[in-house]
Amino acid sequence: MSLKRLTALKLLPDAVVDEALANLGRKPIHVAGQHNLAAATALRSARDRAEAILYMGQAAAELYGKPYPPKA
Repeated sequence: MSLKRLTALKLLPDAVVDEALANLGRKPIHVAGQHNLAAATALRSARDRAEAILYMGQAAAELYGKPYPPKA
């Protein structure tokens, strides 16, 4: 999966809590939401930390409807 094709997705708090409680004790880390899990998996395949930070910045800007990179 290409990092450039991933988009941010807002999850409702109740959905996050439901997933967290359902997976409590099964594994040390759980990423709520299939879309977020795909994004987390793709981020782990980034070439380096700088690339991962770039993609996270782009996703956060898209999530909140802001330009990226931020305008001063």
